[in-house]
Amino acid sequence: MILVLAHRAFKCRLVQATLVLMLSGCSFIPDIAIPGGVDAVEKTAVVKISDSRSVKGTLAKALAAVEQNDIEVADLEFQLMMEQGAKSPDSLNHYAIFLREQWRLDEAENVYKQALKNSPKDPVTHWNIAVLYELYRGDLKQALEHYTAYQESALKPDKRVAIWVGDLTRRLEQ
Repeated sequence: MILVLAHRAFKCRLVQATLVLMLSGCSFIPDIAIPGGVDAVEKTAVVKISDSRSVKGTLAKALAAVEQNDIEVADLEFQLMMEQGAKSPDSLNHYAIFLREQWRLDEAENVYKQALKNSPKDPVTHWNIAVLYELYRGDLKQALEHYTAYQESALKPDKRVAIWVGDLTRRLEQ
């Protein structure tokens, strides 16, 4: 009897651990992509767009390939995810970050723009495209626009971003 109870408890913990790993793996975006964490950017006014199970599964495979540094497989999985109809800012941001890290900047910009078309007030996408414009493209005007949109759509404004907005404004006025 004790062995049966221990076995059930172990199975329950195993299922819980698997779910935690699956959920955390599907929602990973590098720290630079989420200033202040996920809680800082969620707003009740933002409509959440959800992807199908197949898109979520393919995203998980793409992210696993990225973790394994298998860029070719990750690229194929991300492309499949797009063919399956990925629409959520989460999925699209993961793909755009992947593209940005491969220096495929035009493609990354297009994916960010698609995410903003689907969810215009998504703060994470505004943050990420602002990083693309400022650090990768040197387009300070576009960066300022998206950092400002981030500040307006985030649950609470980020003090670092407020400093960056001030700095970009001064640099653009010169």
